[in-house]
Amino acid sequence: MAAASGHAEKKLSHQPFFALFPVKQILAGSLWGPVMQVPSHPTQIRRMLTSRLKQLTPTGPVLAASLSEVHKRCGQPSCACHRDGPLHLAHHLTLKVDGKTRTIYVPQDMLDEVRSWVTEYQRLKAVTHEITQLALALVRGHVADRKRRQGRS
Repeated sequence: MAAASGHAEKKLSHQPFFALFPVKQILAGSLWGPVMQVPSHPTQIRRMLTSRLKQLTPTGPVLAASLSEVHKRCGQPSCACHRDGPLHLAHHLTLKVDGKTRTIYVPQDMLDEVRSWVTEYQRLKAVTHEITQLALALVRGHVADRKRRQGRS
């Protein structure tokens, strides 16, 4: 376990793509997304890094928020929702503005569009995390290689 980074590492069996190189699995934890397999060879790491950098281009608008579905009562006192009837379905965005959590109503006709913006943000966030893990793997590998070479002389 790597104490400095706070991440646990363990060896995995060889994967078909990395047939010649051992693969490390970095357990990133629930805050940082899914487990990512990082090869130990710098050439393979750089190849994966180049691939992720190409994926970093947004395919559309990006919205850093979460979209939630809520059931609520309307403002009509005569509506069935006020008399134990079914509640109305609505969607809200939750985001931070100036350090405070804000909730914004999403009109039904914009729901698909807003959902795609939030999904695009989540995709870019995941790709950015993978790029960070690959860059850290390059740094760790370089330091270990340098120490190994200094031990030979």
